[in-house]
Parts: sequence; structure tokens; C-alpha cells
Amino acid sequence: MNISPQTVVYPDPAATPLTNEQIDDLYYYVCQHGKMTDNDNRFFLAIAKTEEVTAISGDAPDYYSVFINEERWPVAAAAPMDNLFHLLG
Repeated sequence: MNISPQTVVYPDPAATPLTNEQIDDLYYYVCQHGKMTDNDNRFFLAIAKTEEVTAISGDAPDYYSVFINEERWPVAAAAPMDNLFHLLG
């Protein structure tokens, strides 16, 4: 058996996860500047290669997500429990 060590890629130590307040700001930005959609196919195609960041509401059993592309820009936002889906662009 030939085993070779794998290279481990660590995240940038300077990068930190987004806070709930930052996710709030991005969510409201997408909702204000984007368009609401009820087309599941269009929404899921738009978020196919994005990173999802999620904020969980402390007051109620609810959450919402912002989808960020490779250039680190928000492209979509969703509040799935409320059936709200917004797309930028």
C-alpha cells in the first residue's frame, strides 16, 4: 500500500466568519436592491456555486441566508421558512 501525505489547506487566518449583524446587513441589501422570485429553478441556478452564510434568529425558530459568490459579493438572499427568495441582478 502506497500512502502519501495530503496537503491540508487552511483558511486564511485573517479571515473571520461574518457576524449575525453583518449577515443582517447583507440580507437587507439584497432584499432592497434585488428582486423577489418564486422561480425555484432560477434561484437554485443562481446560487449553484456560492457560499451560504446563515443567521439564526434568537427570538423565534427562524433563520435566513445570504449567498456569496467567489468574488465575495452577495448574489441572493432567502428566508426559507417565510418562503422569501431574492436575487440580485
